[in-house]
Amino acid sequence: MMNDPSLRWRMALSILLIVFIIPSLVYARAGDLDSSFGNNGVVFYSPFEPGFAGGSVVVLPDGKIMGANSQYSSATGYDFSLTRLNANGTLDTGFGNGGSVRTDLGYSESPSAILRQPDGKLVVAGTAIQLNVLGEIDFALVRYNTDGSLDTGFGNGGKVITDFAASQDYAHKIALLEDGRLVVAGVSFSPVSSDSYTTLARYQADGKLDTSFGVGGKVTTLSSGGNEIGTLAVQPDDKLIVARSTQLVRYHPDGRLDESFGVAGKVDVQEGNAVTIQPDGKILIAGAASIGSGNSAFVLAHYTANGILDSGFGNAGQVITDFTAGSDSATAVALQPDGKIIVAGIIAISLQDGIFGVPPPCAYGGALGLARYDANGGLDTTFGDGGKIITASVLATGVTISVAADNKIILAGGLCSDIQKYNFTLTRYLNDSGLPQPGWWWNPNESGRGFSVEVSQNTLFMAGYLYDTSGRATWYTSAGPITNNTLYQGILQSFGNGQTLSGPYKSYALTNPNAGNVTVQLSDATHGTLTWPGGTIPIERYTFGAGTPSFQPEAGWWWSDSESGRGFTLEVQGNKLFIGGYMYDDQGNPVWYISAGNMTSATLYQGQWEQYANGQTLTGLYQKPTQVNANVGNITIEFTSRTTATLTLPDGRQIPLTRYRF
Repeated sequence: MMNDPSLRWRMALSILLIVFIIPSLVYARAGDLDSSFGNNGVVFYSPFEPGFAGGSVVVLPDGKIMGANSQYSSATGYDFSLTRLNANGTLDTGFGNGGSVRTDLGYSESPSAILRQPDGKLVVAGTAIQLNVLGEIDFALVRYNTDGSLDTGFGNGGKVITDFAASQDYAHKIALLEDGRLVVAGVSFSPVSSDSYTTLARYQADGKLDTSFGVGGKVTTLSSGGNEIGTLAVQPDDKLIVARSTQLVRYHPDGRLDESFGVAGKVDVQEGNAVTIQPDGKILIAGAASIGSGNSAFVLAHYTANGILDSGFGNAGQVITDFTAGSDSATAVALQPDGKIIVAGIIAISLQDGIFGVPPPCAYGGALGLARYDANGGLDTTFGDGGKIITASVLATGVTISVAADNKIILAGGLCSDIQKYNFTLTRYLNDSGLPQPGWWWNPNESGRGFSVEVSQNTLFMAGYLYDTSGRATWYTSAGPITNNTLYQGILQSFGNGQTLSGPYKSYALTNPNAGNVTVQLSDATHGTLTWPGGTIPIERYTFGAGTPSFQPEAGWWWSDSESGRGFTLEVQGNKLFIGGYMYDDQGNPVWYISAGNMTSATLYQGQWEQYANGQTLTGLYQKPTQVNANVGNITIEFTSRTTATLTLPDGRQIPLTRYRF
């Protein structure tokens, strides 16, 4: 019986932390825009001020953001530039000259990629166009010290120019090997034919070409695909994978084509805009797939290390995610530390002019789209709206993903604008490690009590549910700001005289404005420490069901907006639902009931309310609660969406329930 999840759940309810009703705030989920960054999660930059006119970004360990971009002057044309932002999206004026540093290579230069070395130095790769009649185009590489000064021990005073046989050599991606060597990948075009080539160059740590790679440090492969390299990725065995639109190419560490990969070293794909390598060497590819009528959708494909579709992932190795009835395309993919997969791209939707002061949109580009998947390719319904997010306040022409140390997600891209008032944007989203997961928590060492915590924006909401010295249920609430998404310190308050389970509406009253201090210290999204008048205990996310349900309502606080004197916390895991009802008895004392069991169908739950007593007090030693009524009355919940439902009370009366947005 102790292994029965329903029994363990009932035991876990001697102390419940629930969310109490605090109006006018909006509940924050993984996937929501981070309001502490820029303007409600979005930063726009203009070429007429220090900012991004193209290129790429990297998130530094302290949360600051470094961007590689171009800046123009009439004397030197477009030059490489580094711009540093504070963690909140404002310009870091303490870096370089008012927030940026500028580097002229003697050409007209455009950066396309940036990486941070373990020693903190920054390497920027891009393209240099010679300012002469031939207009030759070459790979360009620059390395900077942490303060933005050129690293004079790299190349020629911090700069490297690499020419291939073709007259037009465009560098797009850069990768760092474990031994400190650098690999740059791009595309070269023949001056005398329509041929195009995938080109790579490998450099020693000091910027010199590594002559043990290819021919003199360079590799040129005749290949098909688009005009850009979508991704350069390094597998655990140091083999290199290059994604070029409709084709993947893999190379041995010495630059030879790896003919064990696909057909003669190449794998044809639908549209492979981005690649990431999993720790086991398997390959994730994100791009676009045709879905008929001229429309396209995100496609995420999973290949074995040898270039064969993994039939155990999604539907025969791939997952298609449609956002809109238009042309949607994924352009970036990244892995979270927990193995979940983040995919971002461009969504074709019609948008209003003037959003955030942005001029009317141009005819290309689209809104930002973001999706998260579990390791098997299923949409992660705990993220955004059923696993997906559309950010219609941003029109972009390309997107890359960076994941910060706190696991927040940053999308960077060119901004679509007819008159180019702005032409680069950064958008930051909340993620799991920046928030405690909403739902039930517990201390596994004391199975007689459990906890639930929710965060709205930068505010944490909780309420303690326990027993007084007579054994009667009572509860406390607490709410206030959370520091760095990990630390909450506040006071407990108690209430009384509110609505009963089946009675008419009755407003509640504050009965104790300060019942003691409470501190919640989170170590990650699923673990933490709770300190309150009863002492300090470890808490962690409570798991009571297995598997991914076909339908999953949002976990957390629900209510009937016409009867605001009571509320319900519910969650579905696998095929099981658990709900706690928080209200008052006929004498005005707080009372709570729970119901737990299997779903009758995907959207229907039928069960009985149960009542418990004689559990642990606020400051007393642990003691197991007892069930005093196994059937307070029947309960039926029929969900009409992930945020709406109809609740049937014990007296047969039906009330609408909606997800409460704090």
